[in-house]
Amino acid sequence: MSRITDAIKTITADGKVTTDEWMTKLIPEVKGLPKRASEDTHALAELFASDQFTLEDGARSGLRGALLDFGYNAPAQRPAGESPIQFLDELVKSNVGEPDAEFNRLAGATGKAKDEVTIAILNGGFDVSHDELDGKLWTNPGEVAGDGIDNDGNGLVDDVHGWDFAQRDGDVKGLEHGTHVTGIATSGTDRINAITNRVFDNSLDGKEIAEAIDYAAAHGARVMNMSFRVDEAANLKPIVEAMKRHPEVLFVKSAGNDGDNTTNRPKPGDPGDLSKYNPDTYLARQQLPNLAVISAADSDGTIADYSNWGAPFSTHAARGTDVFSSVDGDRYTEMSGTSMAAPTFENAVAKMLLLDDKLTPEQLKGMLADTTDVSPQWKDLTASGGIINADRAMRLSALTGLLRGGADAQKAADQIGLAPGAERTQLLALAAKYVPASPQTPELFLGLTVRA
Repeated sequence: MSRITDAIKTITADGKVTTDEWMTKLIPEVKGLPKRASEDTHALAELFASDQFTLEDGARSGLRGALLDFGYNAPAQRPAGESPIQFLDELVKSNVGEPDAEFNRLAGATGKAKDEVTIAILNGGFDVSHDELDGKLWTNPGEVAGDGIDNDGNGLVDDVHGWDFAQRDGDVKGLEHGTHVTGIATSGTDRINAITNRVFDNSLDGKEIAEAIDYAAAHGARVMNMSFRVDEAANLKPIVEAMKRHPEVLFVKSAGNDGDNTTNRPKPGDPGDLSKYNPDTYLARQQLPNLAVISAADSDGTIADYSNWGAPFSTHAARGTDVFSSVDGDRYTEMSGTSMAAPTFENAVAKMLLLDDKLTPEQLKGMLADTTDVSPQWKDLTASGGIINADRAMRLSALTGLLRGGADAQKAADQIGLAPGAERTQLLALAAKYVPASPQTPELFLGLTVRA
């Protein structure tokens, strides 16, 4: 038991927490903690969410402030009608540093608990010193930090966690947008290692982005985030050429924040601008097997009013509104945009690769579409027809990983805890789609239906 949990146990023995107890018993312990989620901060969240104790106003406001500092999007009061358990669950889900329980369960069940995966974030700047990113960044094994020497001989000095391809140096600081995106993309586990490549400052150069793509691919990135706008032909061409050079990489592009239809089909009664999303200039209009374009959903499951949309160019959707994540200076805040939806999708992809590292970009896109929560309100908005269900997609990848290793399908389903029912039937059928049964066991999949 930690000193904080000891202190909480002591001060709550009488069923209440006074402001003085918060100031004298808890603050001294809280001040020494890193600014990220931990068992200690989880204990503070449990105290905040509980209805078993009375918190004086000063204690409640102080505790809330501390939770915000540690990355929990804590409201002033528990929402009406929400139980303490539900409230705690929402607090935990808001924090990109809290362990992903379902991923950890699946990784343990499949023997993948120690594997790691490399991803890349191409953005406008990063605070690589943020406590939240400690242990989540790729580190160049051939480089010595801060010595001003190109130790690995690749022509880039001090490219420790990535490189600034815009300013041509190893300092990737810039817009805090990239710090926020990286926190989302690496959320839930320390086994996703992010290469942080700064690729633009006040302007964007497609050739520099292409360099960053080649660099990240050379260092093993399996999925790359591109939460920025490309709408000029001179920039589009080198980027697309680089993407085609790396068919093994899944590129995850934000759909854009104009609240418009990227198919250029005008809304009824609105002639629209039919040249706005020119396929010769606009990256999100490209259809490549290794490109996913992500629209943003609000917390209620509907498309965000700011989000671009339009099947088939927008391939999937993910939560993008009011996402709480890391920003510069060891802080956290909400941001909204397709820039947040794209790393939410990337995070799901990275965890799927940790459970089945043989999945191809096309398979990853297909599996996330096949496990999507399809809804009529998303018809024609995205090719997948709804919002991704990351947990279900991870369960499918856990299955395909086991089947790829020669496991019996039904035993694999038991191994990852799939109870008899509709989801087990669906996921076994989908697993057969992505990892066909061996000639010795074709009967395992007979009679199962795969959703088109």
